[in-house]
Amino acid sequence: IPGAATSRFEWHALLGQEWSAIAPLLRATGALVKRVRCPSPAGDGCPRHVVRHRDGRIVAVCGDLEGQCETLDLTLDDIVVHELDLEKLADALCRLLGLEPELQPLSFAGPAWQVGWYEPVAGQRLAMVLVLPVESDQVHHAAVRLRDHYDRPFLLAMPTRAAIEAQTAEYLRAGWSRLLILEEVLGLEP
Repeated sequence: IPGAATSRFEWHALLGQEWSAIAPLLRATGALVKRVRCPSPAGDGCPRHVVRHRDGRIVAVCGDLEGQCETLDLTLDDIVVHELDLEKLADALCRLLGLEPELQPLSFAGPAWQVGWYEPVAGQRLAMVLVLPVESDQVHHAAVRLRDHYDRPFLLAMPTRAAIEAQTAEYLRAGWSRLLILEEVLGLEP
């Protein structure tokens, strides 16, 4: 997700078993978070507040007066903000899929980037485009804009199958373009 940035603690909680596969694709921003996830969000003091003590200890404490969540011991690394490094992701995809790299933003198509070129047979190059949607209509918007832009088939990659509606997939197929669902290709658990 473009602009997705949170602490290492949060990334690890969100990604679970996939953390080790995704961690190399993140970069530290230098910023520190002031709050971290609660197991029971919705209380008055949620999420937990990060407290840095003078002796170097770092903890996350529940802000609820009744203290519904346990205090967490954290490290400085846990609270450093990390964001998706698009260049690293594009490079990894090019190496994995045997693409000729050419990373460029395609802002006319929303949160989309051309990652590189796939040449299944000599002289027949297909652009590989990565879309990282934040809202449900962004994939369809990208598909329409990209089909007009390339005026030939292309490969459209996205993180999960849940990000695309059936009519958008059919629209792409009608133009001989293909979908690449990253969680399936990379063997990540949905």
